[in-house]
Amino acid sequence: MWPTHSCKPHPATTCPAGCAYRVAGAAADNLWWYFPFFLQGAPVADLLAGAPARPLRDASDEESHDALVVVSTVKRVRLWVELLLVGVGYYVYSLIADRAPRTVDAAFARTRELRRLEADLHVGVEHTLNTWWASDHLRMVLGNLYYDGAHFLAPGIVLVWLALRHREAYRPLRSVLLVTSLIGLAVFWLYPVAPPRLLPGAGFIDTVATVKTFGGGGSHGLSSSENPFAAMPSLHVAWAAWAALCVALVARRTWVRIVVWLHPIGTVFIIMATGNHLLADAVGGAAALGLGVGLVVVLRRGRNHPGLRSG
Repeated sequence: MWPTHSCKPHPATTCPAGCAYRVAGAAADNLWWYFPFFLQGAPVADLLAGAPARPLRDASDEESHDALVVVSTVKRVRLWVELLLVGVGYYVYSLIADRAPRTVDAAFARTRELRRLEADLHVGVEHTLNTWWASDHLRMVLGNLYYDGAHFLAPGIVLVWLALRHREAYRPLRSVLLVTSLIGLAVFWLYPVAPPRLLPGAGFIDTVATVKTFGGGGSHGLSSSENPFAAMPSLHVAWAAWAALCVALVARRTWVRIVVWLHPIGTVFIIMATGNHLLADAVGGAAALGLGVGLVVVLRRGRNHPGLRSG
């Protein structure tokens, strides 16, 4: 059904140019292959905030795609403030994560339990993949570079891109990243899980410690200053999926919105090939992102609709 308001229901083609609901009709054809967040050019800030659609600018038929772009009333993003906020946030996150309890026996036991579960489901591919990947030096180097580099570069680039080019989407999507990271941090403290590379007798090869590439190598085991029992959920996957989600939400070209998901898919492959995560950890990372999106939607709706809080 078409959305209704003061006038009768109508398709987007006959909708008055200033109708606040035009976005729903004009975007209908773009919704069949993605869930509703992927409105092409839609007001992402409104989607995450639960706010009603704002009036759209007039556009010709040739500009039907651009007709979904909301006239921005968002305040300018102060890039240096946001960089400082993200930098301080990551420092505090790292400080807390590295001080999570290191319950060695419990962390190893949970990893073994997850491997047994994967074996029962016939999805325990990590050991075979890791053995094959570690048999070639070049593969290990490339995998380590991707594992250590893309984990930080992709979210950083996307954050700057959103702040400069998509201000209406920046703050809600930045909040999703922060909330997702906090969810991961809570799990690290409450449910520490060891990476398979540290599991005694499992036969996994730690490619990051074996081949000292840029950003990797050195102390990568139990003696590391970083928390070694932060495998579940995989924030590599959560952050990669977040970056892809951001691009898919605001990109104009359909092929871009599809191709961008190769990054999280490649991340899932690499975290297993390097011996750093199980497939279950990757599923946990995706779940953490989904929960982060849900929490941001609920929190922003409560803020924009005070009646929800008082009811």
